Amino acid sequence: MIFSFLPAIFPAKTSAHPVISLIYLIFLILSSLLISQPVVAQKFFMAEELVVAVPQKYPPYYRLDKAGQPQGFAIDVFNAVAKRAGIQFRYQVYQTWSDVLQSIKQGNSDIIPILGVSQQRQQYLDFSSPVMTFPVSLFVRNSFQEINTSKDLGNSKVAVVKDNIAIPLLQQRKDIELVRYSSLDIAFAALISGRVDAFAHPLPVTLSLAREIDLDDKIRVLEPPVMEVKPALATAKGQEKLAQQLEVALNAFLSSAEYKRIYQKWLVEPEKSFWDVKKVFWSMAALMLVIILTFFIFRQRELLAVNASLQQQIDEATSQLSQSNEYLKDLTVTDTLTGINNRRAFEHSLNELMTRATRYQQSFSMLIFDIDEFKKLNDHYGHDMGDRVLRDLVERIQHIVRDVDILCRWGGEEFTILMPLTLKKGALKMAERCRRVIADELFDEVGSVTISLGVTCFQEDDNERMLFKRADDALYEAKAKGKNCVVWKGGDCELKA
Repeated sequence: MIFSFLPAIFPAKTSAHPVISLIYLIFLILSSLLISQPVVAQKFFMAEELVVAVPQKYPPYYRLDKAGQPQGFAIDVFNAVAKRAGIQFRYQVYQTWSDVLQSIKQGNSDIIPILGVSQQRQQYLDFSSPVMTFPVSLFVRNSFQEINTSKDLGNSKVAVVKDNIAIPLLQQRKDIELVRYSSLDIAFAALISGRVDAFAHPLPVTLSLAREIDLDDKIRVLEPPVMEVKPALATAKGQEKLAQQLEVALNAFLSSAEYKRIYQKWLVEPEKSFWDVKKVFWSMAALMLVIILTFFIFRQRELLAVNASLQQQIDEATSQLSQSNEYLKDLTVTDTLTGINNRRAFEHSLNELMTRATRYQQSFSMLIFDIDEFKKLNDHYGHDMGDRVLRDLVERIQHIVRDVDILCRWGGEEFTILMPLTLKKGALKMAERCRRVIADELFDEVGSVTISLGVTCFQEDDNERMLFKRADDALYEAKAKGKNCVVWKGGDCELKA
């Protein structure tokens, strides 16, 4: 049977013996097997299932979908490269980057789809050509304006994720304190909460996380970046043939339209539309509200027309009542002529000051003054002019009293000033300023007007009656001394102010 094939291999004109021809045929077959042996080995190698280690969350490069399967830029890139290389693999998801790197070191994984290249990692990993580039940047809170460039980081706490590629570079700065965190989420939370001043991490990853949790408006990026990273496919040391296969497939993939689509899908931020979910929701809510209000208004028009007259009367009565109530309320605490506190307000304020002074050992002072010869002024110029003098006097006093002082009209031409946290020296100084602001400037039409003042301060055993009487006695003594003067009555107010 074998010899029957020989004519097809050797033409009839060949004079070789059939046995020699058979030997030559066997030689050709064996040579063919030897030449094709590397291809067979490669196919066997490619049939082996490789373990691809990926982190659970590192957007937009790695993340899990709703079914718990890996997705992201790195996943799409590696799927395309692996398909071109013809390798079989399965993904193994790890919680952190530290776990991913540890799995390579322990021999539990073969490949990492995309990883930043560093000298330390090159000790146990072989890297392909770069897949892309991205910056490692410094982030600060928008509300933290003290840091505007990396030079402002002196004596600051800077968060980093454990095993991040930027750590060796940042460790060279002795003026910052690096705070390591086990995951991106925890480090980002430390920045937002104020536990650290800055956060060093790859720019696309940090911005992607911030957008996911709607906090991108709370952070800002410092310029210039800390460094530029050129991530690549990483394979465990000792798998040179696998690394070569991936390199060839990667180089072909990087120039393809598929790579551009994947890059656009994951790494190019789409133009933000004016409309987002929140705006659509609130716009629809506002539209529904307008529709409901419009329907309600039209339904009520007939009823409103019938009751318009009655409603108007009710509104007018309500308005008048409201105005009356406000007026009565003002009357209870406000002097109608001068607009300052009246006697009721004075008594309330005095009670509060005495309670506080007794409880906290804080003294205060009080002065009483009235207009000298005011009755004669009224008799000579009339009560209208007397009222005008009272208003002008109050206006002058208001310009010199402190915001914490309480100016009140006790009655007629008599006034009081309560001065919290004020002892004898300060009270006498205020009284003298009041006297001079009245006496040193003439009043329109009536000319010179003066006041007499009695001053005292709260003492440990005082009640309201005792305090007021002491100030009133001081006022009468000032009158007796010839008016237009200040008289102090009482001790030196030893209570702590």
